[in-house]
Amino acid sequence: MIRFTIRLVLLGALLPNLAVAQTPAAAGAAELRPLDRATVRIVCVRGAEADVVDSRLTRARRVYAAYDAAFGSGFYVDANGLVATARHVVSGADTIAVLKAGSDEAFAARVVYVDPVHDIAFLHVDGPVPAVVSVPNVVRRLVVAEPITGSGFPWDVDEHDPAAFIGIVGRENENGSIHAYLPVNPGNSGGAVVDARGEFVGLVSRGGTGIGVLEPRRFVLAGLAIARAHVTSAPPTYEEGHRLEARIVADAVGTDGDTPVYERTSLALIDQALTGLPTVEAGILLGLHAWNMHIALLEDHEVVDVAELPAADLAIATRLRAQALRILRRAYDQAPYLSVTYPAGLSILVQGENSVVVRSSRASR
Repeated sequence: MIRFTIRLVLLGALLPNLAVAQTPAAAGAAELRPLDRATVRIVCVRGAEADVVDSRLTRARRVYAAYDAAFGSGFYVDANGLVATARHVVSGADTIAVLKAGSDEAFAARVVYVDPVHDIAFLHVDGPVPAVVSVPNVVRRLVVAEPITGSGFPWDVDEHDPAAFIGIVGRENENGSIHAYLPVNPGNSGGAVVDARGEFVGLVSRGGTGIGVLEPRRFVLAGLAIARAHVTSAPPTYEEGHRLEARIVADAVGTDGDTPVYERTSLALIDQALTGLPTVEAGILLGLHAWNMHIALLEDHEVVDVAELPAADLAIATRLRAQALRILRRAYDQAPYLSVTYPAGLSILVQGENSVVVRSSRASR
């Protein structure tokens, strides 16, 4: 898992732009294994702080939202949409988006079970299931030094395809976890590791310096039985608002490297989401994203204020700013507790219709 703060870079260039549209596979690209096709990116937002930056491009001091976001991997465990991941990837998440291998389409997801002891959680994900990792009900004994391989999304939230990694079984630890010699990196958390037959061995929990710690098959099986029972007794349903929420999460955090920040989400989608999002947390994220979009548009044009923009972009930036302020006011009115985890919105409201800092944003906390 990677836990990070998303920041727009306003000190000379925009942040590597993080996109919306699905990118087709390049000619000659490596073919994905079933394990890779079953692997997903999971992106979560837990809050947002205000960041104040002096732009090298425009000499303007800007305030924008820096998201407390987490990014990790997961994998489908059955054809009914259940995805296994590491508990710490989704812990504390207010909003979640799941992206399947090779795609930037964001799917809605719900946490259906979290193991209280082990680093294991299960999501139910909307939409079709591309492939499934085989998790046999019989637990076999591992052999020290037997080869294993895994799949996940190390380091980069904007990579479309998962990356394979290989290693060997080291030992079974005293607590039942598996010590493996694997090149596990941030972002691999929650990914699946399989044996030479393609059968599930363990779920990546943590790692470093060539060592990975896996939650073994038997722990995952116990949680999977509970998760399946939850889904059977109360099948999750998804409405358009849930799909809009997933899209906003992916757009705000950034899941591609091609589209500029201010082009990630259409004004029409923002208008639609104004009254269609299922939670107030998703609403405040929408407002923060709209504000960041308008700041990015100003920086891309290298102007200080919206009045200096060309007519078409002036209308867009003005509307984004107005929508952001409207959404944020409503969010705090509905849920004052959001000031604790999303203080960025309070700082933005202090600025009002000023796209440059008029006084310290910290004063609003």
